[in-house]
This record gives sequence, C-alpha cells and structure tokens, in this order.
Amino acid sequence: AALVATHVLGKDLHQFSPEMKTISFDPSQGKHVFGRQNQVGFFEGILGLESRYLSFVSRCHFEVVPTGAPSSGSFTVRNMSSNPILVGDSKLSKNEYAAI
Repeated sequence: AALVATHVLGKDLHQFSPEMKTISFDPSQGKHVFGRQNQVGFFEGILGLESRYLSFVSRCHFEVVPTGAPSSGSFTVRNMSSNPILVGDSKLSKNEYAAI
C-alpha cells in the first residue's frame, strides 16, 4: 500500500518524481504511524527545509490501521496531532478517525 501526496500548498507536484511524493508501507505489519519522526526526510523533501509549513507536520502526525484482511485495502486513519488533517472531504481533529 502507499500514501501519495496529491496537494502541497505552493508546490507543483508534477515536478516531483513519484518516489519523492510516495510513502509505501506493508499493511500486513499492522498499524503504521506517519510523521517527521517515522518518515525522516520525506516531509522536508516535499515541503523544503526552510518551509514555514514544516512545523505543522508533527513527529507522529497520523496513524493508518488496516481493517479486515490486509489485502482488502480498507483502513482507518486517526489524527494524532493537534494540527488537523484532511481525509477525503473530512477534516479530522486530534484523535478523530475516518475510514478509507
């Protein structure tokens, strides 16, 4: 499975290679935590080291947990940060969940 950045404020993602805007993970390993602590360099690479927005990405920002069989492609996302995230059209505050 993979998470792909589809929008970054002030950036043209077409200029990034697919690898630079993708975080791959193995759903069979259970829950995965995403943020600056776990994907070292990813957010810095996509936002830029000097970006004022980098401080809005927490060390442990959100977690993704497979629901059902790992091959089902169904997940629950939980925001672990005080900074909101968008999952589809839903804005999640800290400790709120969404199914994807």
